[in-house]
Amino acid sequence: MSQPNKRGRSTQLSNDEDYDGPSQSKKRNMPAPVNSEEVERKVKDLVRYALACEQKKVLIRRDEIRKKILQDYGRQYTAVFGRAQGMLADIFGMKMCEVQPRESTQTSKSKPSTTTAQGSTQTKASLPVSYTLCNVLASEFDVSQVIHESDDEYVCLGVLYLSLALIFVNESMLTEGDLKRYLDKVKLTTTGMDHDELDSTLNTFVKQGYLHRQKQNEAVVDAGAEPQFEYRWGPRATAEIQTDSIIKFIASFYDEGIEELRVNIMKAAGVAD
Repeated sequence: MSQPNKRGRSTQLSNDEDYDGPSQSKKRNMPAPVNSEEVERKVKDLVRYALACEQKKVLIRRDEIRKKILQDYGRQYTAVFGRAQGMLADIFGMKMCEVQPRESTQTSKSKPSTTTAQGSTQTKASLPVSYTLCNVLASEFDVSQVIHESDDEYVCLGVLYLSLALIFVNESMLTEGDLKRYLDKVKLTTTGMDHDELDSTLNTFVKQGYLHRQKQNEAVVDAGAEPQFEYRWGPRATAEIQTDSIIKFIASFYDEGIEELRVNIMKAAGVAD
């Protein structure tokens, strides 16, 4: 965890003022005194910030929490974050889940370290920490009966789950051409949205972190063929959506029981059950 940004409240001494000794310097570096009412306000501010980020479908960033919410109360990060988690769970049935940053992949099977523009290799610890809100309601609750979306939002949610399911059962990767062909087969572009709307929707999923899109390495492309974009689950989808949820979604299209389908789905995904 990065060290909190300490801001002194004392005014810097001007050149013509007398130096008061080391004690004055220490005062400038002292953290703000803990005020229980102010800490409680920070908890509520963090909850509002998390809900606003969810509404806008942007990640909750730890550095933004320190900068915009905690400010001079950086040393209270753990206490404020923990109490905000409790409030989110008790009132809204959600919690902040850490989003694992996705390292760039050069091929479908190799995952080298992320490299900065200066050429230095970033470790996982040096990458920015982000969160997204995840559902923690008990399984017997039907979220669709609790949270009501507009028709357009339900369409986007359906396209997202369908895209994630198709990627999942194809060993967690699909080229852009294959993904669009599969979506055409379910008549999405003839009954739901045209190709331009589909492109815009997929771009939105990438920006929101639900899909990860990367151009193929030329080394894995057949001679004479143009590299395509590859789609994988994005870090937000990995944090928010459980494997069981995708399996249940896929099983809803079949008459067979979910347990009968699970083995075949997991084999198609290339992962052990």
